[in-house]
Amino acid sequence: MAWEELLRKGQFAAIPESFCWAKSAVFAHLINGYAIMGDDLSTLANERLQAAEMQGVWRGTARELWLCLFFEQRRWRHFGEYPKGNDLKLLDDLCRVLREQLLLVQGDERAELLTLLADPGSFAR
Repeated sequence: MAWEELLRKGQFAAIPESFCWAKSAVFAHLINGYAIMGDDLSTLANERLQAAEMQGVWRGTARELWLCLFFEQRRWRHFGEYPKGNDLKLLDDLCRVLREQLLLVQGDERAELLTLLADPGSFAR
């Protein structure tokens, strides 16, 4: 069974330690950021990206970072190219921080993520 499928069961520890941008496309699309956030998705993702560029670190909840990863996958697909240099490093950092957050997630946030994985559009607002 692929590690992405284990995530659907809440086994976040299945995310490989080597999780990076190159391994994130299927994972990013386990949720539907457009259905979850609508027009607010681009605002969230762009604000977090800008802050990460300035501060050198991604910040946010596991849910927020996962939404950012979803958006960045869509953004780079739209560009029609693979990120390079500093862009790639920043996206690899997003994957690393997201993995760290998911390993720590508990309580209500964990329950929400499991609901999102079961029905990616369930928290549309």
